[in-house]
Amino acid sequence: MIGAFLALAQAALTTIGHAQEPVQAGLLAGQSNMDGNVPIALLPPELRQPPAKVGLIDRGLAARIAGGERFGPEVAFAATVAAARPADEFLLVKRAMGGTSLAGWAPQWDESRLASKYDTAAGPIYRKLLEDHAAAIKGRPARLTGVLWMQGESDTRYPALGPDYFENFKTLITAFRRDLHAPGLPFFFGRVNMPADATEDDKKTIKFPYIQQVRAAQERAAHEIPGVFLIETDDLGKQADGIHYDAALPRRGLKRCGRNRNSRRRKCFRLLAVRRF
Repeated sequence: MIGAFLALAQAALTTIGHAQEPVQAGLLAGQSNMDGNVPIALLPPELRQPPAKVGLIDRGLAARIAGGERFGPEVAFAATVAAARPADEFLLVKRAMGGTSLAGWAPQWDESRLASKYDTAAGPIYRKLLEDHAAAIKGRPARLTGVLWMQGESDTRYPALGPDYFENFKTLITAFRRDLHAPGLPFFFGRVNMPADATEDDKKTIKFPYIQQVRAAQERAAHEIPGVFLIETDDLGKQADGIHYDAALPRRGLKRCGRNRNSRRRKCFRLLAVRRF
């Protein structure tokens, strides 16, 4: 959802310390604003050449950063970590799909609980992301630095999901840390911020009646769960639909900090405009 978004950037850098590992891996996941749908023509020239030491696995396949017709937040992230740690090698493992809810991302995937056709189409997406990560690092030393998450818009639409966002989110974070054998794994996420009513390109009005409940749940997660950091997004530019972020942010090189009351350290990120959900 963040048409201008997220990068695991300095968050990964400050968290992993100075250990020199062959590959520093980060997971990128969520729905449309993590997936990214900004035309490549809008990408600033300085970001069009991918860093030599930052690799990308997208939905299980090796991909070239900024190599398609559209781009996502991995572009800004790659540039940030490459500039900050030029001697290190990074690997970004990404799986995101527009419209997916936390029911679709549930570690214990249950088809009967799925909220939408997007959840059904994605299948057990949490498990697929873990499989992507395992395959990407197989046979090579690697260190998992964190998870970067942009999701929640879909949950604001459904009475079975919006009010329960905190518990579902906590379950997901706990599962990542358990299944990846990383109990202190840093988890960074962008806050959702659509209007209660939004209009898509086809002029169809979509209602998000549980937006305030989901926002409050995200705030609570950053305050109560150790190692979970919220990235504020309220002042970022949006496209006409009010849901997806525009492409102005990459040009400004915006920087944001995640916050968590359980940590004295502030985790800073480059944010970049992404689209579609």
